[in-house]
Amino acid sequence: MKDSVLKRKLLLPLIATSFLGSAGLSMTAHGAKLLFEDGFENYSLDKWRYSGTRGSLTNSPTRSGNYAMQFSLDRTKSKVPYRSEIVINKGKNIFKMGEEYWVGASIFIPNNWAQDPHYGEILLQFHEVPDKHLGETWRNPPLGLRIKGNNWQVNNCWDSKPLTKNKNYEGCKGYNLGSYKKGQWTDWVFRIKWSYKQDGILEVWKDGQRVVSQNGPNTFNDQVAPYLKIGLYKSAWIPGQNWAKKSSPVNTRTAYYDEIRIARGNAGYNAVAPGKRR
Repeated sequence: MKDSVLKRKLLLPLIATSFLGSAGLSMTAHGAKLLFEDGFENYSLDKWRYSGTRGSLTNSPTRSGNYAMQFSLDRTKSKVPYRSEIVINKGKNIFKMGEEYWVGASIFIPNNWAQDPHYGEILLQFHEVPDKHLGETWRNPPLGLRIKGNNWQVNNCWDSKPLTKNKNYEGCKGYNLGSYKKGQWTDWVFRIKWSYKQDGILEVWKDGQRVVSQNGPNTFNDQVAPYLKIGLYKSAWIPGQNWAKKSSPVNTRTAYYDEIRIARGNAGYNAVAPGKRR
């Protein structure tokens, strides 16, 4: 009897972190299925594809385990000076319109991060997919986490029209989530039911405290739901950007990411929250 109990205890962590067949689902210790999980412990980016300047894996700092993801931009040297991001390989297929999801991530802002009083940067975004057959082009991400000035912000835009052009959106909301802290990890959890109708849900937790609670539309009327991108995007550094009239006083940006998880709506907060036992 004691031997069988011991075997179950030894096997539990293996079951909790294993992948379940071709569906690509992992399972937490309390039984919630994850649609996606990466703490970068395999020292691999096989689950991702790059967008812009390449980032790199690092062993310091980490939120947990041995590795995390580092993104850096240098406006004077980077091949793509305004973007260093990664996208889940099958990102466009993970989320579906009208369904509910939980997304967790942890972001580290280093001590040498200098404030840019004029222009912010996106650090995590759920990017839209335009209906190009209707003539749509790329628009703002319907949901983005950014730093502007001294503060974290969440921005959300939506539009129920089948064809959205020229940023003529039905609505946008911005949430000021308080000042960022250097030299430490900030944990984020998003609860999202993607919808351009009144049944949409958007909730955001910062370090375990709910800071956004919004019901109603939260995305565009597109055939494909938004997809997740992590990393740095600073639009003011796009070469020839004519709206950026003031000079950005900083030339470099670096941020770190760890514990990325996505689960369906019935999984709950603990299934994706960074630092929770699994």
